[in-house]
Amino acid sequence: MLGFDSTATRVETVMAEAPHGTAPSLKGSNIANPMVMIPAGAALLTHVGRPKTDRASRATLEAVFEAVNKGRATSDLGGQSTTSKFTEELIRGVSAKLEVWSALA
Repeated sequence: MLGFDSTATRVETVMAEAPHGTAPSLKGSNIANPMVMIPAGAALLTHVGRPKTDRASRATLEAVFEAVNKGRATSDLGGQSTTSKFTEELIRGVSAKLEVWSALA
């Protein structure tokens, strides 16, 4: 859902939701694939329009694709990672990228 300022063409409200639903049958099983919502959240960060959120968005997207490229994915994508392990991998990847990029700035 997008909300627009009536005096300018500027996005004021942005929302995201899982296009496949919330998978209530997987609750507590630690096998759900968070890969759709994490990039969606990263994309939302770009709407803030600030350098730090743009970097966080880029780091998140890169970490997702790097993890999958390394074979670290949930079982539905042919990997062996649990939801928690996949998420931990992404957190490590994002943290490392932001740390390096901050040192280079």
